[in-house]
Amino acid sequence: MTADKHIFSMKLKEIIDLQVLQQMQDKFARATGLASVIVNKEGEPMTLYSNYTRYCQLIHSSPLGRKRCTECDINLGNKALQSKKIAWHICHGGLVDVSSPIVVNGIYIGQVMCGQVLFDKPGKDIAREMEKRERELGLPAGVLMERFEEISLITPKHLFDCAELLTIIGSYIVECGIKSLKERELHEKEIQIMEIKASRAHMERTLKELELKTLQSQVNPHFLFNALNTIARCAMFENADSTEDITYNLAQLLRYSLRKIDTYATLKDELDHVKNYLSIQKKRFGERIKFRINVRPEVLSFKLPAMTLQPLVENSIIHGLEPKRKGGMIVINGKIRSKKLLIEVIDSGMGISEARIKEILKYNPKETGQVQSTCIGLANVRKRLVHFFNNQAEMRVESEENYWTKISMILPFEKQYSG
Repeated sequence: MTADKHIFSMKLKEIIDLQVLQQMQDKFARATGLASVIVNKEGEPMTLYSNYTRYCQLIHSSPLGRKRCTECDINLGNKALQSKKIAWHICHGGLVDVSSPIVVNGIYIGQVMCGQVLFDKPGKDIAREMEKRERELGLPAGVLMERFEEISLITPKHLFDCAELLTIIGSYIVECGIKSLKERELHEKEIQIMEIKASRAHMERTLKELELKTLQSQVNPHFLFNALNTIARCAMFENADSTEDITYNLAQLLRYSLRKIDTYATLKDELDHVKNYLSIQKKRFGERIKFRINVRPEVLSFKLPAMTLQPLVENSIIHGLEPKRKGGMIVINGKIRSKKLLIEVIDSGMGISEARIKEILKYNPKETGQVQSTCIGLANVRKRLVHFFNNQAEMRVESEENYWTKISMILPFEKQYSG
């Protein structure tokens, strides 16, 4: 496990479950008969003393005794830390204590301290020593000796083996705590990443819906107003058949625009939509506008984004043919070329300058505040094609001013039909 600096800079209690550590220490103390405690790297106890001897409790009840106990613990801890192994000493109360550093991945975490035992039987002068300690610490006479006689006598090997066992257990619990903390942090980061991705996907969907709605607005109010005026004039001057045709075409046009807002269409659907649109425009412009559709039957079932062709045809009429006094012709071609589907919208209108073509192809609504219907229409169609066909679609604009304009879409035909 690789150590993270920010983890090891945390307090021990933030890394491990202290309740589990306390339970482990209590069971160890009961099994071995040793007093035990675990301290952090600052020397502060992280657990309560287990099996704390009554002798040490009595000494600790004295302010001076408590001060001496703290100094002994610090000195022993420093000794273990410097040697990087188990250290032992005889404390100011005459008992043996051991300290073993908890080190994880070379980082000092804290210490295991245990003991409060004797290696050898007390000497003849022990009673005199206890009396002296009682006087120094201000303790009742005779009580300290009584409790000293309760202290266990064990071998050094047994004490060191027990201390090493407790250190291994403590280190394992710390390692588990660090691993759990890192897994928790990783899980939280994964959740954050998922939330960011979900938010980004939502924003992208919203953006595409807005772009599509903007694209649909290219069937603009100006056109609808003129179409309705045409219907009114037809109703006034002609019989009901002509009115019925144009009304039906307009209804189909609007129905298609609304129903196809967020899905794909076949090329046949798109062509039918364009025919309805052109039928209405011919009622308005009469013989000034002619159109021809040359699309191979085998490509009619090809799938592409809805509302792809009509904006291009509308651009041809508004910017190409309408300004031209005699109008002109719109031709839509669809054929297979080099395993690609080539769709062309060609008009014999006013044409577009080379500078204007570059402006249209580079148009980015995020970088300009100007509203340019030609740019918006072509830019949205191009972006939706690129997205739908995973960056495998291409759009080209060619033109000769005062003569013609051709918009070509090159789409991956073979891949769509290979599955």
